[in-house]
Amino acid sequence: MNKRDIIEKIALDQELSNSVTAKYIDDVLLTLVDSIIEGNGSEIRGFGTFTKKNRKPRTGINPKTSERTQVPSKSVPFFKTSKLLNNLVNSD
Repeated sequence: MNKRDIIEKIALDQELSNSVTAKYIDDVLLTLVDSIIEGNGSEIRGFGTFTKKNRKPRTGINPKTSERTQVPSKSVPFFKTSKLLNNLVNSD
């Protein structure tokens, strides 16, 4: 399922136009992104938590030349599923 599929399903379920639903979905996603960038993170109960994690600098190795290079520290987005979602996915 991609973003367009989500928009169409919600629009159909809520009897809204696709353009209005797309605006709402975009607003939710932008709010999540802004929260992650600010370092606050976001929690959607029953679904999971979005946060920003910092990776330490490290020494990397080029697999072709075996040359060692220094990889700087950086921030990466991180998602941790809730226990409820984990249980639902693993209940097969």
